[in-house]
Formats: sequence, structure tokens, C-alpha cells
Amino acid sequence: MPAIGSSLDFTRIRADHRGYLSPTDRYTIGLHLVGGTALDSNLEAHNSFMLGGREKFSGYYRNAVWGRHITVIGLENRYRMPMFERPLRRAVYLRLRANLGNVWTVPLEEVLDEARERSLGLRYGGSLGLGFETWPGAFNADLGAGDHGRFVFHLAVGRHFTYRRSFAPSQIAGAALGIIFL
Repeated sequence: MPAIGSSLDFTRIRADHRGYLSPTDRYTIGLHLVGGTALDSNLEAHNSFMLGGREKFSGYYRNAVWGRHITVIGLENRYRMPMFERPLRRAVYLRLRANLGNVWTVPLEEVLDEARERSLGLRYGGSLGLGFETWPGAFNADLGAGDHGRFVFHLAVGRHFTYRRSFAPSQIAGAALGIIFL
């Protein structure tokens, strides 16, 4: 049933998990899992599941691929490089990321058939990046590559905004800016 004042009628379900573990003070390991489906709904482009970008799927341009169903597994390893902290007076990080997944435009039944036949046509991508803390937030430069054979450079400055139960002024200060060079 469409929402009040809307002519669209669709169902969309999505689960997104990000988890991080720091076994030492220098290493952080991250896991990112995404799964979603529009069931048998037809989605407008702006409501579709999108794949690509520095945070969503390394090695692809932001929102490069979109469809009705999504599955993504991402791994990340961040290493704090102590040899640069003294001369720069800042924490400097090296980041390695890898992703495996895809979005599909076909009906859900066809995706499930492909899964049974083990021919999902999964995409892969990854990136190597360098980041350090600045007064407006983290500065990150990443070079990524995907199975499409192109290199993608991502530059991001600032903080990601997160929802919290209570905010201190220092938690909401700063703005995020992302620049992608095509």
C-alpha cells in the first residue's frame, strides 16, 4: 500500500553491520556485511541498492552500480604507523580494504537460482589508503581498483556523522567533505 500522498508502492529490506576489533594499539580489523532485497518490487533509481565508493565498495566510483538486491562482504585492516607520529605530531594510518559482492536487477527468484548454481557473478574491489588526523577530522586518500580494470582515487576530509544517544559539542563539530576524481 503506498504511503500517504505517494504513488509508489514497494518493499525494501536491508541489514548493514560494521564491526571493528583492535587486537593491539596499532592494528584495527574491520568487517562490513550488507544484505538487502526489494523482494519483487520495482524500485526507482534513487531507492535502489547502490554499490561503489570509498566506504561502500572500494575500487568502484560512488554508487556506480545499482539494483534490486545487494550482498557485500568487506574486510579492512588499519595500521597506525608510529614512525610518522613523532615528526608529524599526528596519528598516521595505512589502510587496506577488500570487498566482495554485487547488486542484481533481476527478480529475487533468479538471484536465488544463480546462488544455487554458484554463478552469482560477484564483483570484487579493494583499496590502499593513507590517512591522518587534522583539525576538521580525518584526511584520507585511497587508491582503489576493481574487477572492471580501472583505478579510482578517493579523497575525503572530515568526520562521518553518527547518531548517538547524547551529543557533546566535540562529537558534532566539523563537517565532512568527500571528493572523488573521475
